[in-house]
Amino acid sequence: MIRAVLGLGANLGDRMANIAAALERLSALARVRMIGISALYESPPWGVTDQPAFLNAAALVETDLDPHALLDAVLAVEKGMGRTRAERWGPRTIDIDILLYGEIEIAEDGLQIPHARLTERAFALAPLVDLCPEARIGGRTAREWLAQADQAGMRCLARSGWYQGAVSGLVTPIVTLTLNPTIDGSSEAETVVPTHKVRTTNERYDPGGGGINVARVVHELGGEALAVALAGGATGALLDELLGREGIPRRLVRIAGHTRISYMVYEASTGREYRFVPDGPEIADAETAACAELVHAVRCRYFVASGSLPRGIRTEVYAELAETTAAAGAKFVLDTSGDALVAALRRGGLHLVKPSLSELEAFSGRPLREPAAQDEAARALARSGAAEMVALTLGADGALLATRDEVHRLAAPQVKARSAVGAGDSFLGAMVHGLSTGMAPRAAFALGVAAGAAAVLTPGTELCRRADVERLLGEMGEAMPEPAQPR
Repeated sequence: MIRAVLGLGANLGDRMANIAAALERLSALARVRMIGISALYESPPWGVTDQPAFLNAAALVETDLDPHALLDAVLAVEKGMGRTRAERWGPRTIDIDILLYGEIEIAEDGLQIPHARLTERAFALAPLVDLCPEARIGGRTAREWLAQADQAGMRCLARSGWYQGAVSGLVTPIVTLTLNPTIDGSSEAETVVPTHKVRTTNERYDPGGGGINVARVVHELGGEALAVALAGGATGALLDELLGREGIPRRLVRIAGHTRISYMVYEASTGREYRFVPDGPEIADAETAACAELVHAVRCRYFVASGSLPRGIRTEVYAELAETTAAAGAKFVLDTSGDALVAALRRGGLHLVKPSLSELEAFSGRPLREPAAQDEAARALARSGAAEMVALTLGADGALLATRDEVHRLAAPQVKARSAVGAGDSFLGAMVHGLSTGMAPRAAFALGVAAGAAAVLTPGTELCRRADVERLLGEMGEAMPEPAQPR
C-alpha cells in the first residue's frame, strides 16, 4: 500500500459541504483507505482573482491503485459532483488533485507528481503540513516550503471534526490527550553543586507529557496515534515543531499561557537524576471547552488520557471524558494521579488504568508491600467496576496485570539502566498499541513490559527504541504485533 495526499478545494455553493461530500465519495472508493484529514482553510483565489474565496483541505490515503488509476478515480468523483473544466484556475464546485504519491515523481501530460506549483501555493501546503510536515519536495520539507510561501489572506476555519458525519469510516486507532504537556530537556553533568554554575553536556529536547509520550511510543512501534494537547506561547510552537520532527499527527488547542519546560540532569559521578518539573500554565474555561469540543469530534478505538492536570481544570475532567468517550464507542485508558485518578476510579467504567503502587495503596487505604497484597488490591479494583484491567508497574520487580478473574505477573527483563525517565509511558504506549492491533491482553501486557525495560536503556528523556523492544520481547518468548490491516 502506498500513502498519497489528495488536495481538495471549492469556491462555489456550500463550499464546506462540497468538500465533505467529496471526502465521503473518496472514502467509499475501492482499494482506497482514508487515514487522515487536515484542517479546513480559507484562502484568496489564485491565478484568476476575480472569483469567490476558496476553502481547501487535504486527505491522507493508503491505496494500491497506481498513480494513473488513482487519478482516474478522483476525476470520476469530480465528474460525479458536477465539476466542469471550462476555465483554467476558474471557479469550481470541487477540485481534487494528487499532491503526493509516496516518494514517486511523475512529469507527464495530465499528471504531475508532486503537483505542479505545489511549493508556491500556501493553500495546498498548509493542509499538507497538517498531515505530512516532513514530506520532502525538491530537497525541502513541506513545512519549510510553507514557511516561505505567501500566506497573505489565508486563515484556518476549523482544526478538526468539520468533516465528521461525512467520512463515517474514518476512525483513528488511538487518540491521546495531554492537558499539561512539556518540553522535556535533559543533559549530563559530572557533579551537581549548589550556588556555582554547573556545566552540562549532551543536551536534548523532546516533546513530552504523558499522552504525547504514549503517542510517540505507538509511532515508534509502527502504530497510528493522534496526539491532542493544549499548547501556548513560544514553547507551544516549539512543542509543535518537535512533534513535527518525529512525524507525530497532532491537534493542538492554543492557550494563552506558555507550555512548561521540564528539565532533568544526570549526575555522572553518582548516577543520580535531578528532575525539575514546573506546575505549568493556568487554563481558562474557554480553553478547556475548546479542548473538549475537539476531543468529542475525533473518533477512535482507544482513548488514552495521561498526565497531570494543569491549574484551572477540574479534577472530574478525566472521569467525565471516560463516560463520553465510552458512549462514543472508544475504550478509555487512564494514567494519572491524585484527585483526578480518585474521581475517575470512583465513577468507574475505565478499560485500563495504570496507577503507581503508592496511588494503589492510597486508594486501597493500606500498605501493599507484599506481592499477594498487591495482587489482591489490583484485582479488587477490577472487580469493583472501576476498570476492566489494572496494570501496575513495579520497576525492577516487574509488573502485574489484573482483571476481575485473574492476576498475571511478569518479571522485568534484566537490563543496565541509563535513565528511568519515560519507562511508564513506554509501558503504556506499547500495551495500548498491542491492544489496538488485536493482541490478547496478556500479550499486550508483555509488550508493555518489554517497552518499559527498553526505555531505561536510553539516555535522558528519550523513550524506548523499537529494536530494543523487539530484542527484549524475544528474550521473553513473545513476538511483536503484526501491522494493522488496512480497513
